[in-house]
Amino acid sequence: MAEPRLSEIWRYPVKSMAGEMLSEAKIGPQGVAFDRQWCLYDTQTNTIGTAKRIPGILNFGAKLAAELPARVAITFSDGETLQDDDPDLNVRISEALDRDVQLRRAPSKWNFGYYKRRKALTPMRMRMLLGINPKEPLPDLSRAPLGTLLTVGLFESPPGTHFDAQPLHIVTRAALERFEDATSKAGADVRRFRPNLVIDGMADDMSGPEWVGRELRIGGTTLKIVGDTLRCSMPAAQQVGLDKDAAVNAALRRPDYKMHFGVYATVVKRGRVASGDAVRIEDYNPGPVQRRIDRLSDRVKKKVIAQMLKTER
Repeated sequence: MAEPRLSEIWRYPVKSMAGEMLSEAKIGPQGVAFDRQWCLYDTQTNTIGTAKRIPGILNFGAKLAAELPARVAITFSDGETLQDDDPDLNVRISEALDRDVQLRRAPSKWNFGYYKRRKALTPMRMRMLLGINPKEPLPDLSRAPLGTLLTVGLFESPPGTHFDAQPLHIVTRAALERFEDATSKAGADVRRFRPNLVIDGMADDMSGPEWVGRELRIGGTTLKIVGDTLRCSMPAAQQVGLDKDAAVNAALRRPDYKMHFGVYATVVKRGRVASGDAVRIEDYNPGPVQRRIDRLSDRVKKKVIAQMLKTER
């Protein structure tokens, strides 16, 4: 079998907007450089704007216009593009969304007031954010890392970023092809899932507990898989270049997906990656101390999940 290779690199400068495919990128502790560095801040609710609450954000696209100083260019649904230093930008976006918003760059990770969750993450609210029926069971939260569960319970985004949970989201071509069999070519379009990295040449989708802790060496970087990616209803939504597709949500609810698709990863070693780079997979072989830490983490995770779901009983 051919060696796995990195086939696509994606960056999404503004949270919930369509992104841009890159031929190469710098990867640091916060993932692909400038990924989700901006958001549309909802000034009506004083929260980070997302497509879960403001679906119209999905009709915009964003590209990095410059690195020093950092500039982002926003493309409207009619094709017009404005840069973030345009004095009319916030007014124009607010008019298009019929909601008062401001384009903002992520402040310091110590600015907890900016990132804190305004409403408790109850099971009912989790269902609303995930786009599932109030009577449907919640997905298996144990597939998420402990750190993610602790963070999302307190913050809208991990402080210092506008990510949902982790700095990198990875999918394999094999996973996309299998999802196409469950839906359609349009339903499995990579843009629906908004990964940062797409890996070709692997038969596995890298999901499940047996992959947690394994490392990927790509280009000059080392990445660590930390858990499966829980999906909301966004992949099925109408967005730039893609129509609404209810079959996507139906497929994600199947027993073989259980609302998960792709994996999250953290950055062990920063560096550069380029399309075509070989992907080398390292097994997870923890020593005695790390095994004890992992067991303790699992016990704490069970208690955290029980606390999050206590109003279900």
